[in-house]
Amino acid sequence: MAQVVLENLPASVTLPHALQPYWDMQLAGLGADAMRMALEAGMFTHLDEFAGAPELARRLGLDPVNTGHFLELLWGMELLERRPRGGW
Repeated sequence: MAQVVLENLPASVTLPHALQPYWDMQLAGLGADAMRMALEAGMFTHLDEFAGAPELARRLGLDPVNTGHFLELLWGMELLERRPRGGW
């Protein structure tokens, strides 16, 4: 994963917001729901090999656009790896 170098930025940009722990706590439920939905749909079973969102949606009978958004969410939770040219 690429690292970002933060030099000469004000503390207001580099320090976490005072409310960050509360936002994280609120969003934890979203992550739990996403994990549950992925497990119920069998997504991880179908991702033994890299597949794009349209292919995964076809396999699972899901909407390709929404599947792409859902895969982005799972990737953001660090549950998936992404290929440079597409695919999960």
